[in-house]
Amino acid sequence: MKKLLYIIAVTFVTAVTLTGCEYKDLTEMDDISIRPKKKFLVDFDWTKVENVPPSMRVVFWSTDFVLNQSGFTVFDILNSETELELPVGTYNVTAWNNNTEYVVYGVHGNRNSTYATTGSYSPHGNAQIPKVLDSLYNGQKVLDYPDYMVHANEVDFQLVNDGKEQKLILNSDSMVVTIEVKLRGIAGQEWCQNIRGAINNIAGKRLMAFDNATDDAVTIMFDGQTHIADSTVTAKFYVFGKEPTNINSLPHKMVFFFWLPGGQVFIPMDVTNTMSKYSREDKYIYIESPELNIDLRKYMKGGGTGMIVDADDWQEGDEIPLDF
Repeated sequence: MKKLLYIIAVTFVTAVTLTGCEYKDLTEMDDISIRPKKKFLVDFDWTKVENVPPSMRVVFWSTDFVLNQSGFTVFDILNSETELELPVGTYNVTAWNNNTEYVVYGVHGNRNSTYATTGSYSPHGNAQIPKVLDSLYNGQKVLDYPDYMVHANEVDFQLVNDGKEQKLILNSDSMVVTIEVKLRGIAGQEWCQNIRGAINNIAGKRLMAFDNATDDAVTIMFDGQTHIADSTVTAKFYVFGKEPTNINSLPHKMVFFFWLPGGQVFIPMDVTNTMSKYSREDKYIYIESPELNIDLRKYMKGGGTGMIVDADDWQEGDEIPLDF
């Protein structure tokens, strides 16, 4: 069944977000009020998408207004064929999944400036962001990692008042890169209360109207998982890109933080070589360490008695000499 969920129309020239704003109907500007409206179908091609989202936000920017793309119309629809209605004319279209928890959107009168980013990292459980991050990464902004995201774009879609049925097929593609990490040779994990990781010079913003355009070099913090049986630590998370598209060959330092009874330790390592092996177009990055031969128990104070230490009392573990 075709469902038209809702339409939000806005005409801001400056950037606005999609929540908590007042919207001006497009019929109030230029000659749009005298144009006939037409119903049409929108559907998605999910061939290139790893996980099909349940719903999408589809934004139509009119190219016909005197104020040059100062008006846009927003639809929130399901992931299947849906009937919509707009005034006839020419539109540039961008769509993305709207079922995210950690992504922050910015929509502009100019479609090319519309972006997705994330908020400041908010750790779960009893582990806080170590203040030592400021010195490790020279005060670089620390953000959360994004949810899985897809997008689709169509330029110069012409909605014609000719009495014929029209259907717009939006070809969807992934907006994120998966980073998977495996650290080998870390003993004493049975004492870990929390593990977090961080990696710097990652793209913190994705421009959604382009195939692969990112901006803003940031540090991304992520969750780590223990594997006591084989002494490995793993992590798997999404990023918008391995680095901003306007900067090449940035260094990448990865740091893992371990919360232990009576002690806290961080292990820094240089992963620039591994990151440099991947291109901007790659959707998957795998980082695996050699055998590190680290025993976390040597960083525990009070013999693991559970003594509480100051939240900012961090020991630096042996820096990994290998650039892997």
